[in-house]
Order: sequence, then structure tokens, then C-alpha cells
Amino acid sequence: MKNTRLTHRVALVTGASSGLGRAVALRLAHEGAHVAVNYNRSEVAAHQVVSAIEALGVRSICVQADVSDPASVLAMANAVQDRLGPIELLVANAGITRYVPGRDLGGVTKPMWDTILGVNVVGSFLCVQAAVPQMEAAGAGSIVLISSNSAFTAEGSSIPYVVSKAAVVTLTQTLARVLPSAIRVNAIAPGWMATRWLDTYFPDNVKEELLQNAPLTAVDDVADAAVSLLGNESANGAVLVVDGGEAAGRERSRS
Repeated sequence: MKNTRLTHRVALVTGASSGLGRAVALRLAHEGAHVAVNYNRSEVAAHQVVSAIEALGVRSICVQADVSDPASVLAMANAVQDRLGPIELLVANAGITRYVPGRDLGGVTKPMWDTILGVNVVGSFLCVQAAVPQMEAAGAGSIVLISSNSAFTAEGSSIPYVVSKAAVVTLTQTLARVLPSAIRVNAIAPGWMATRWLDTYFPDNVKEELLQNAPLTAVDDVADAAVSLLGNESANGAVLVVDGGEAAGRERSRS
């Protein structure tokens, strides 16, 4: 059953050419939303997502932007407004990491901090900053930021990544407090997912170990949770952990 609160709304999903972003974009399209698919470098894949969305009978466009660059983000938001209408739904999914084992403090560099925080935290803020005026003009808005259960387990691909995702939790709660009441901000904190993320950022041996031993979370379950929060008018400032209980210390089977 469709959530009519999302039907005909204009949505922007960043980092939507693959993985979780793609799943969220398609899920929104199934709900009847018109979806702008952001990408940074994966143009061909982004156009494929747009084609899949349009096949569902709603409108979709590709919008290129580096979310860590303010001018690029503002141009993206303006392009969405010009071609689809004011942004009413935002999922700030674009993220980045670098793999450095936690004990390897010397392997963490300042440029690494700058890049990871610049995309994961500052990039999320810049997208909100650009979308909020359009949401205010539209009279309402709903935002979901993508954190990670790393924010609660203190484990992940690197220390900068873990810290960045913890910062996204605080950013979510701060924005929920300071933005107009008609604009809601929530976050999803997923566990490990078997997406292109593992291929991009992890050495083969580490990736294989994760796939064999880590409790994996289904991408579609995370996408469903994100879209549900977008349409839940009673949720604001919430952080929903979707990881099968991993952050809570619960063991689960890999059936």
C-alpha cells in the first residue's frame, strides 16, 4: 500500500547511482514520488537508475554534484527545482570512507579526515542547507540523513569514518531542533550491507572476511526504513538503527 504522503512529492537522493541510494530512489518511485538521482562520477549507472524510475510512471532526472562542494550542491538543488519542482524530500546518502585498521593510528592522515568529514558530515549539511529554502517555499519537508551503526559500536572501516557517522547523529538531532516544525529531520543507522561500497573501499581479503563472517543487513530493508521515516509525520530527530540488533549486542544467524 502506497504512502500517499509521498506521492507526487519531489525527492532528491544523493549518491543514488548504486547501493543503498539506488534502493531508496527506486522505493520512493514505487511510492509515486518524482526522484532526482544524484551522482558524482558514475553517470552511466545514474542514468540507468533514472530509466528504471521512469518505467514506474514517475519523473526522474540525473544531477551531478560533489556534495562536499557548496557551489556544486547549490547548483544541484537549483537544477532539481527547475526541472522537477521544489525539493520536498531529501535523503543525504552520499558517503565515503578509507580503510585503515583501528589500531593503525599512523595510517590516518589529515587529508583523510578532511575528505571523509567533508563528504559524510559537511556534505550532508550542505545538502540540507540547499534544500531547506525550497522546503520552506513548499510549506513542508522531510529529510533523512544516513549514519551507520558504527556511530554506536565504535567499529568500522576507519576512525575518521566512525567519527563522521557519529557526527551525523548529532547533526540530525541538532537540525531537528533548529529547523521549522514543518521540516522534519531523521536518520537511519544501517549495519554492514553487501553493496559496491565493499568493492570500492575494502581490500579483497577484508571484504571476503566481512562477507563470510559479518552479520549483513539487507539493503532493501534499510531503504524501506528510510522511506518510512520520510513519510512518518510523527518522527523528528529520530535515529533508527537497522542492523538486526548488532549495535545492541545481539548475535544473529546468517541464514
